[in-house]
Amino acid sequence: SLPVSRMQVQANTSAMSPSYNTNVNYIAYATEVEDQAQTNYCWAYMADAVLESYLMKTQTGIQTDFSEWDMITQLSSGAYAFSDLYSGGNYRQAIAYWTRGKMYGPRLEANSSLTDYYVSETAELGRYDRNQIQSKLNYIQNIKNLVVNYGAVGVSVYFTAEDRAMTTREGAYFYPEQVSPGVNHGVTIVGWDDNYAPQWFYNSTTTPQRPQNQGAFLVKNSWGRYDSSSIGGNTGYYWISYDNYFQDAFAVTQVTERSRLYDR
Repeated sequence: SLPVSRMQVQANTSAMSPSYNTNVNYIAYATEVEDQAQTNYCWAYMADAVLESYLMKTQTGIQTDFSEWDMITQLSSGAYAFSDLYSGGNYRQAIAYWTRGKMYGPRLEANSSLTDYYVSETAELGRYDRNQIQSKLNYIQNIKNLVVNYGAVGVSVYFTAEDRAMTTREGAYFYPEQVSPGVNHGVTIVGWDDNYAPQWFYNSTTTPQRPQNQGAFLVKNSWGRYDSSSIGGNTGYYWISYDNYFQDAFAVTQVTERSRLYDR
């Protein structure tokens, strides 16, 4: 994993900007929105989206579509399986899949062929101190640093498909941190707007119903492009208020050639 001190050094003028990558009609360094359907595998779609964005950002715009179902199958069955993933998972299981031997690792969605990508370094932010405002502000800034340098950041939030219409207003999602029961869903952060106004949010199920602070991340979700609650009802992207609770932010920060790792 990548020490926080190194991530802070990597901040540049783009990471300090009040907005970045906000045009939902042209999201830089993002592949197509996918649909996890009626499954609990959001973590696999989030993780692959992060790796795909990393490759677009760092390898001259290369677009790759990885197979989430190969990841799920390899992790839940077969000789190297270690977990029943039906009830959910997280990015750490994706890292386990990415860092296996020559016969394993990310495969293409189109034809299931094995690629030569080996994820050799990640940045993992863990959790911030919910009782310290500065701790969260630092966390938000470190996410921005990673997005600018590596394309995208995966993060866990509390967000349920069943309640999305009541917690979302025109693609802007808010669930107050102070009453959030934890996290249950993975999304991919691709941009932000520090000036995104609180009045654009509305949650009919909580108190408060709107954020106290302005600002939001632009995130790629995995409920399909034509998710009616997403921005425009046909993008699959959401604005998520900074006043939400989130944890386990991570990014892919280095990929090497699997075939060159060892001789035998």
